[in-house]
Amino acid sequence: MAGDFEKAVQQWIERAKADSLDIFKDATRTLAEEVRQAVPRDTGNLANSVVLSPDRNITKGANDEQFPDPRPNDEAVLGNVELGDKIALGVRAAYAARREFGYISTSSDGTHKNIPGTHAVTATMSKWKGLVRRAAQKRNRAVR
Repeated sequence: MAGDFEKAVQQWIERAKADSLDIFKDATRTLAEEVRQAVPRDTGNLANSVVLSPDRNITKGANDEQFPDPRPNDEAVLGNVELGDKIALGVRAAYAARREFGYISTSSDGTHKNIPGTHAVTATMSKWKGLVRRAAQKRNRAVR
């Protein structure tokens, strides 16, 4: 009898770990997509420069670098993640910080103009807890 209880508890623990990992992956994938949707779109290159990484070594790209669709990289990163791992999200385009936080532009006649930032990445990142909650709700509906 005690063995059955222990086995049931162990199965519950394993299921909870698997559910937690699935929720983390789903929320992370959704966050990356929402950041890509939120950033300004002229050519789509800024959105394509949004990447997930298993470490914090997200390098800035060259000034004219064109970025491919990042989704295959996302799936590779998420496919290798384990419970307790951290994933970094970064924007590689050289001009990303200027678009996010703003900058001062100087025209050829020497006048300065303040170009405000979009704060799109910052605003989207603040949705993390809600994205985790939504992923958990979706997961709970799926297992019922």
